[in-house]
Amino acid sequence: MNSVFSNKNLYSIFFLLFIVTILFLPAFLGWQGIFHDDQLEWFPRHYFVAKNLQQGIIPLWDPQDWCGAIPFYARYFADTYYLPLWPFFFLVNLSSLKNCYWMFVLLPLYLQYIIAALGMYFFIKKVLRCNTAASCFGALAYIFSPIFSYAYPWQQVVGIQAWMPWLFITYMSAVKKYCLWKLLLGGAVFALMITSAAPNYI
Repeated sequence: MNSVFSNKNLYSIFFLLFIVTILFLPAFLGWQGIFHDDQLEWFPRHYFVAKNLQQGIIPLWDPQDWCGAIPFYARYFADTYYLPLWPFFFLVNLSSLKNCYWMFVLLPLYLQYIIAALGMYFFIKKVLRCNTAASCFGALAYIFSPIFSYAYPWQQVVGIQAWMPWLFITYMSAVKKYCLWKLLLGGAVFALMITSAAPNYI
């Protein structure tokens, strides 16, 4: 644990956070929006989920969608149970579409990029045993790779890619020395990937 929080790693973490923030800065400052493609479809779904959760209801059906004929959790890219989104669902101000845009689009996507960058950094650093510079470069290459550049409107796909390095880390750690907690941690990471609602992209 001490090696994880060494000065070099802390500097690298701050560097990666800085780069991800710079990447999102045009959107944060309103110079360029991130709202197109399939986001037009799942934005109202997130609104529906947030409205229900704030009322203490876990939505299983949407009566306004095909008269409730399709289970809400069975919809394509239905990330209803992806827990990293739930804090945003509970904290969003549903009376403000601008706030919804931040809480449903910008901040969750920003968080996913941070998870991906840090995960790839630690995978390269700890598992592949590369130096700090190479690990930072690999993390940046990962978040600027085609899967992120092309699929960012589909946050569910980005969720799969964000947790992938962490799954590799837990798997390699368990192979090196088996412990029950490592198996449980790997299972939790895999559950996050599955509930991000794009398991076919794994």
